[in-house]
Amino acid sequence: MATMVEQDSMIQAAVAEFREEASITKRVLDRVPGDKLSWKPHEKSMSLGQLALHVATVPGSLARILQQDSFDAAKASFVPAQPKNLEEIFAACDQSMRAAEQFLSELTPQQARPPGPVQTGVFDGQPGPAHAMTERTASAHVRAQ
Repeated sequence: MATMVEQDSMIQAAVAEFREEASITKRVLDRVPGDKLSWKPHEKSMSLGQLALHVATVPGSLARILQQDSFDAAKASFVPAQPKNLEEIFAACDQSMRAAEQFLSELTPQQARPPGPVQTGVFDGQPGPAHAMTERTASAHVRAQ
């Protein structure tokens, strides 16, 4: 079992890694053309603006979900609104990144411990699933794209 110092060090490493990923996400969003936010590759697809807003808000959304006692993905809506402009996307990104970093920074070693029980599509609120939920959600999301 990891000591408290090791667990604190792991949390600090997770925050540092998150900051790196956040800067990469911001660079990607900086490259979204503002005049193409409504463009869709297919009529059933989300628009480029919706996808950008989704990417911008995922970290904060995960932080919010992980702070709840339970979460049923079957009852959630994951379709982002159509942003009016890039500033809306950038503001959402900044807010999302702050929320996620605050969540990670405030994790206790108990909350950050290896994963507890996680069911497909349902977070059951057991202590310690933060790492598993973020890893599994991110992995599933990337595969879905």
